[in-house]
Amino acid sequence: MNSADGDKAGGLNRIFHDLHLGFLENPWWTDPDWGMAAMALPAIWQLSGYVMALFLSGFRGIPAELREAAAMDGASGYRLYRHVLFPQLTPTALSALIILGHMSMKMFDLIMSVSGAQWLTEVPAVYVWQTLLTSDYAKAAAISIILLLLVAVVIVPYLVYNNRVERRS
Repeated sequence: MNSADGDKAGGLNRIFHDLHLGFLENPWWTDPDWGMAAMALPAIWQLSGYVMALFLSGFRGIPAELREAAAMDGASGYRLYRHVLFPQLTPTALSALIILGHMSMKMFDLIMSVSGAQWLTEVPAVYVWQTLLTSDYAKAAAISIILLLLVAVVIVPYLVYNNRVERRS
């Protein structure tokens, strides 16, 4: 994929050029205004299957007796999902949220593979790489430790909560 336009275009720009929609051509990966949105699309594509598999396993883990009990109580389809099924998916949703948050913190591989050496999207992992390229090792280590602490602030309370819930069971 390249972000050129006209005859040298590739990817979306090539499609726009071939459809005579040249006004839609954009330097997607190297434009500071569109760079993050251009990276979000492949990231969503990359992780959507994983999240769908998580929720599918979560739905299959809900006992059929709960659905039958809700039907016997006269719950409509909306109320079945709202009050019975979705609350059962809370651990799955929290797990998916943590995994997506973790993956979004380390989008380095996606940014480098899509945009090559012309990255303009500022995420912490790319910033660590930039500081390493300038041989500022102390700054790169400090950024990495801050990233670790940010992830720990989210994950450690979740692990403590899960541990307490498992002890009660």
